[in-house]
Parts: sequence; structure tokens; C-alpha cells
Amino acid sequence: MLPLAEIIWQTVTSEYRNSVHVVVFSALVRYLERSGHSIHAFSRLSGVSAELPKDPDARVPIETMVRSWKAALELTGDPALGLAVGADYSSNSHGILGHLISHSETFGEALKVLCRYQMLLSGGDLIELRETRGEAHLIFKADDPNPAIWPTVVERTFASIMAVAKGEVLGQFSLSGVELDFPQPAHAASYGIFFGVRCRFGAESSRLVFPRSHLDLRMQNRHSSLHSLLSREIETTHKTLIEEKNATTAKLWTTLPSLLDRGVISVRDAAKALNLSERTLHRRLALEGATYLKLLDQARFERSMRLMAAPDISLEEIALACGFLDNSGFYRGFKRWTGMAPRAYRQSGRANKGMVASPSPRRSPRRRSR
Repeated sequence: MLPLAEIIWQTVTSEYRNSVHVVVFSALVRYLERSGHSIHAFSRLSGVSAELPKDPDARVPIETMVRSWKAALELTGDPALGLAVGADYSSNSHGILGHLISHSETFGEALKVLCRYQMLLSGGDLIELRETRGEAHLIFKADDPNPAIWPTVVERTFASIMAVAKGEVLGQFSLSGVELDFPQPAHAASYGIFFGVRCRFGAESSRLVFPRSHLDLRMQNRHSSLHSLLSREIETTHKTLIEEKNATTAKLWTTLPSLLDRGVISVRDAAKALNLSERTLHRRLALEGATYLKLLDQARFERSMRLMAAPDISLEEIALACGFLDNSGFYRGFKRWTGMAPRAYRQSGRANKGMVASPSPRRSPRRRSR
């Protein structure tokens, strides 16, 4: 029987993964009102009341949002509705998260705020910021996207980010590329006009690409004291959910040692240990920027480093303890990690000194205690 804390945890995270914050729903309703469309007709088509909950932190079920988007698309007849709704973004209408973004010091800090707290808006979505030497990539993914409205959801998300970049950033902001993970729609020309660059459809993931230097552009409403106050408030109020962002990676990481102890190394057994299907495990790890094979490789590496320091443990025993089926697999892996054969590494004395030759091994993912 699961402990009460774990039952509560699973209930809370399940609720958030299957719902969106009310501001996502209200943004759609607000746009329909401003553009002169009948809210009564919208409610009739969607079967959803347009009356907003009194609770500013209310959640709207994903099923409700799917019906709402479908109804709005039918009502407006605008295939690029997501772009229009996103462009109508206002930080004032997005509660504490909107203000936290608006009062950030730089655009880069604002994006990091969005990435960290995205789950508060939509629990099944993930926004990730990646930086290269000259470019920044803002990547948008979903845990299990609904193909019927996913393009519209991507439109709205990217358009709202552009609304911040164009309306609240000091300096000239421009994109160098847009990639979208769905087939080219009939209204593809609208994307090029809106984003100002050529858009590539059918990509591996949806992303906005822009010069890395744009991350340093300052926000016009920056307010360090207010930003700190809002950060403390949101961290305190939503601590459990924020920590859940890398929950699957963390849970798998803590499970891998026991799997290695049993000699189990298949993804099927790992998924079973986490009460997930293989597909769901792969999908959730991908959303968190991880893969099963990379985590397994890191776990083997760290265990082998610890065991190599014990001279009474043979290399054959280490290979078995690290989940390798034979010595040759362990030898190949060890040489890839360290650049040396296991025996030569041990004889060099590096193991006893705790010296690790692996190039920048990944740190163990940890979750802060609740």
C-alpha cells in the first residue's frame, strides 16, 4: 500500500498534467470577445460555459480546452486562430507568472522563468531553452499532444512569446528560424508573415531560433525587488509542482541501482518498476531532456568508479555489478568513459585517488526534499 504522501503526490501531479491554468482558457475567451464573436455561440458549440471561475488559480481540464479550441476554430473560421490569440497576450492577464516574466531583468531571464514554471500553465507541456555558441533555441514539446489542436496550441504558445519579445523587450528582437513538428497546413503563409522568417514544417520538434545575444536584451518593466518577491511567493505556493518538473528522471535515477543489483538493464523492466509503459517512460524522459540509455550509462559509470577503488573486487565482479552481460561489454564501456582499459586504469592508481577521466560526466539528477 502506498504511503499517504505518495498518494497525495500522484493525485496532485495527475491533476496538473491533465489540466491547464484558467488564464489559458480566459485568453481564448478574451480574444473572442475583443474580436466581436458571440460568446453565447462559443458556449453552444463547445458545451463549455464562458463564465470564468472566481478562483484565480483554478484549473481547466484538458478535455474542456480541446472542445473550446475546436469550437473557437469553427466559430471564427480562422485557421491561424492560435497566432491571433497568442499575439493578444498580456502579462497582466497571466497572474503571478505573467508579472514574474514581465519584471525579469533580461529576456533570457524571462524565458528561464517561463521554462521553470511552464507546468503551472499546462502540466503536460514543456518549454526548454538551449544555448549554443551563437544561437538560442526555445523548444516546445508536449507529453501527449492532441493532434487535432496541437498546431493551434503551438501557434498560441509561440505567438505569446513573440508578444513578450516585441512588446516588453528593449531593443530589436528578431528570429533567425522557426521549426514546427507538424505537417505544413493550408495557412502556412500566415506563419512566415507573423514570424518574419521562413518556417520549416515536419521538423523533429517545434522551436524558435534566434541570436544568443538577444537573451541579454533588457526588459522594459524590469523590477528586481518585485521579481524577487514574486519568485519567493511562487516557489512557496507551488513548491511540489516545480520539483516535479524532472520527476521521471529523478525516479528512474533512484531506481537504477536496484535494477543493476538484480542484473536487470532493459527499458521494459525499468518502465515496470515505475508503473509506466515503455512508450510513456521514453516520452516523459524526452520531455525532461533525458534518455533511458544515457541515464543507464551514467549509472554504470558512477558505480564502476566506486567499485574500481576497492582492490578486493575483481574486474569481472565489477562488470556484473554494473549490469554488463560479459566482460567485453564492460571493457568497451569503461574505455569509452575514461579513455583507458579497466586494468590499466586501476594499475595507474587513479582509482585509489578518486580521479575520473570521463569528459564531464552528467551529474546525478536529484530532487530536493519535500
